[in-house]
Amino acid sequence: MAGLSLGSLYFIIFLSTVLLPVMTGMIITRTQNLSKLPFIEGKQRSAYLLSGAVYTTFLIIFFTKATLETFVLPFMIGQIAIQIIGAIINLKFKSDSYRISLHALGWGGFTAMLFKLIDVGSPQVFWMFFGAIFLTALVLSARLILDAHKRLEIYSGYLTGVFIMIL
Repeated sequence: MAGLSLGSLYFIIFLSTVLLPVMTGMIITRTQNLSKLPFIEGKQRSAYLLSGAVYTTFLIIFFTKATLETFVLPFMIGQIAIQIIGAIINLKFKSDSYRISLHALGWGGFTAMLFKLIDVGSPQVFWMFFGAIFLTALVLSARLILDAHKRLEIYSGYLTGVFIMIL
């Protein structure tokens, strides 16, 4: 986009992918009178996911005007799809016996995106993919060790994220 520096573009990405979602989480915890950030109820988790989908949509609109690279757009749309489908799953499965792992859902989408980008030919993407697999294993193992999820919730979240991003 003409007139914007690279630093400004990075700030806009940081704003829409980190700062605004964190602020949304804080607003949800304050308005729902929650004492901690992890959202247990499906409605809270879904509201958070849908707000993330809105932020990503605005990011797509902004970057489309900035002549977004064509190979990036499907991944951003995939991210929106992951957030919306995650929200729907959280609303549909309201029981305490099953909560899809949103960590696994996100990491599944991220690793699938990097896997698809390996075809671009950059050796850095190849190593980023294996780094992401390692980080995915760490995060999802931690979710199991902390007893935040059952194995089925982790596996189904990861495979759902991969499936959505590959489509």
